[in-house]
Amino acid sequence: MEKAGAIVLGKTNSPTMGLRGTTDNYLLGPTRNPSTWRRTRRQAIRQAAALVDTSTLFKDLELGVVAARAWLTDYPYTRTVAGSIGEDHRGVPSMKAAVYYGRRDVRVEEVPDPTVGPGTVKVRVEWCGICGTDLHEYVAGPIFIPAPDNPHPLTGQTMPVILGHEFAGTVVEVGPGVTRARVGDRVAVEPILICHECPECRRGTYNLFRKLGFLGLSGLGGGFAEFTVVPEYLVHKLPDGMTTEEGALVEPVAVGFHAVRKAGFLAGQTALVLGAGPIGLVTVQCLRAAGASLVAVAEVAAARKEMALRVGADVVIDPTEEDVVATVHRLTHGVGVDVAFDAAGLVNTLRTAIAATARGGTVVNIAIWEGPVELNMNDLVFAEVKVMGVLAYAHEFPSTIALMKDRIRVTPLITRKIRLTDIVRHGFEELLSHKDRHVKILVQP
Repeated sequence: MEKAGAIVLGKTNSPTMGLRGTTDNYLLGPTRNPSTWRRTRRQAIRQAAALVDTSTLFKDLELGVVAARAWLTDYPYTRTVAGSIGEDHRGVPSMKAAVYYGRRDVRVEEVPDPTVGPGTVKVRVEWCGICGTDLHEYVAGPIFIPAPDNPHPLTGQTMPVILGHEFAGTVVEVGPGVTRARVGDRVAVEPILICHECPECRRGTYNLFRKLGFLGLSGLGGGFAEFTVVPEYLVHKLPDGMTTEEGALVEPVAVGFHAVRKAGFLAGQTALVLGAGPIGLVTVQCLRAAGASLVAVAEVAAARKEMALRVGADVVIDPTEEDVVATVHRLTHGVGVDVAFDAAGLVNTLRTAIAATARGGTVVNIAIWEGPVELNMNDLVFAEVKVMGVLAYAHEFPSTIALMKDRIRVTPLITRKIRLTDIVRHGFEELLSHKDRHVKILVQP
């Protein structure tokens, strides 16, 4: 295997890697000659501009974010509760769903079939992904799921709740007043529940809503069910040619897109991603789509190291075998990366991210932490490194779908597809036993 040094431009037939242009795709790969770093970096920036104006691309996507924000600002919030799980619903039409009752207690059972109300649509779920959050709830919850003595402030519901928030399907019924969705539309569902009234929601940053809730965690149904009913503003139509399997991955890709966008990442810049789980991998893909001249990944699991290279990483560094910081500095001719993304959420990964970032650069934390962390603030002060946190997404599903249609392939991330009835054994337990083998397991209700 060739030892990584600086980067050079070369052609590849891979549809997921490099800067996609009108005639050729280009891959940024390793070279033995570090002295070519500055020259090839300038070439990468010029190549990015020649093949696709990535700055314009992200500006266009930014306009999509603004447009979505303008539409949603005055949308009336509608609560729709078909009935509480666990109540006596004999005689009421039912469906199968995976219901969370507590730690390691997820049951596939019959629950009431939800009905539409004003401003809502009914979706037949076709695919739903198992998220790391779902796995944390299964092992150590309730965390985000409201406990029996602590109803969610927006939905008013407590566990048991239907799980699943990464899903797509087909609209089968619409309620009165619905104008943007039609029966037969294939849609991805944005799972954030918001109030439309607080300062955060009114200014468009609903991902920072203090009472933030999610379908599949906070009540009001979820994606691990045959059907779900959601407010109209949560459904986003999929373009022709995009499958509902791909649609189920819009949610995690939106997280990566949000992180790259909030970082202010520019074409030709360099990046390090720590952790090649699902979020780390989609961040790699978004960075490549944004015109990154170098994307390095730090990861220990063999399957995920291979997947990182497959979806767009130029170099994968195993922290158990190499010094990540030293390798990054060698790759960047002693400068460090412009932006580092921590998708692992460990003390060591955050410290590594800071040390591997160029002076004046940015560290973006995508991970959800289990507890506080201790840092030497002088590491930030003397290098003027900025550390920022990002959370979920806001008005970014339409732009994410556009990006996935033309520039990002997510099907390689799907490592297994299972039926709803197998969600515990071949879903949750499989991920716990063989997490290093999988990226995304999709469930079909």
